Amino acid sequence: ASDVEELDLVASAGGRVVGRVVPAAAIAAFRAAAGGAEQLGLGPRLRLRSTAAAPQVPVPSVEVASDGVFEFAHVPAGEWVLEFDAHTTDVGRAPTRHIAPPLHVRVASTRTEAVEVAIGGIAPADVWAPVLRINGEPAARCELRLQASGLDRDSSAPETVQTDERGVLALRGLRPGRYRLDEAAGGAGGGTVAFDLEPGERRLAALWLSSSR
Repeated sequence: ASDVEELDLVASAGGRVVGRVVPAAAIAAFRAAAGGAEQLGLGPRLRLRSTAAAPQVPVPSVEVASDGVFEFAHVPAGEWVLEFDAHTTDVGRAPTRHIAPPLHVRVASTRTEAVEVAIGGIAPADVWAPVLRINGEPAARCELRLQASGLDRDSSAPETVQTDERGVLALRGLRPGRYRLDEAAGGAGGGTVAFDLEPGERRLAALWLSSSR
């Protein structure tokens, strides 16, 4: 009976999934753009989701440390999907969720699986750029609709953003991809501009609206 009990204890111990999230610069970028998201439990995290048909005991998510090192202990044996996500926030804007491509992990009891989670391709991007009309004048205190094109966003609805008194548009924590700005009060003849953001980019180049007012 003692041998059976010992085997049950070994099986219930499960396996371990350990590794590192890279690169460190992307983790730092997410933390810098998190705003109040971390206080809400929406900072950089990793989750294990079972792909088994039968329900599995949930495995608590883990927060990603600044060095990227993580560990899941006592993971039931089976097929799992490892998911990374993080939220960024900015003044006046709803949180944006960033998701890395999932990794499939096979966990065996009493064994350790080592994985690397690459998030460089989803590192948040920033805009710190002057918005200019085609006559060269700054679009000062201009309300603009920000729309993502072809991105898997939590919401595809346009967000309203505004330039400052110098015509500078400052946005943090955007997902990489293609965006479009339209003058919110411009009507059919309002200015518009499209631009691309690369992972981790901080855009400083001017954004030129297509028409002047």
